[in-house]
Amino acid sequence: MPAMIASSDRAAARDALRSNVLFGRARLRLSQANLAERAGISRPVVSEIEQGKGNVTLDVLERIAAALETTAARLLTPVQRGASDEHIARRRKDGPEAFVDARDFIATIDESDDAAGKPAARYSKRGRKAAVSA
Repeated sequence: MPAMIASSDRAAARDALRSNVLFGRARLRLSQANLAERAGISRPVVSEIEQGKGNVTLDVLERIAAALETTAARLLTPVQRGASDEHIARRRKDGPEAFVDARDFIATIDESDDAAGKPAARYSKRGRKAAVSA
């Protein structure tokens, strides 16, 4: 019998995919619709992935990776939290394509949250427009 994948491993893979898709989209300054079009999938699929709910096939994963100019393996690589001096030195050699402007990343997260119909968690309101009451 094939070994079952633990739910914690699935959660980690979904979290890695979610983070890496958001980062990749921000890096390329793509909307969810732009990414969906480039990957040949629907925008709701992109939204589900970015919410950590998506259950994609390997074919879809590879199309998303190609659209984000990366590999499927990299999309499933967990995001490293924190960094050592050695890691920072290695990252400097990666060049500007490995980095994302924070404003682009926040805009990407905002779009993801808007698609889900829920407000984003905020840690700072600095530089943000005031919410408009309806």
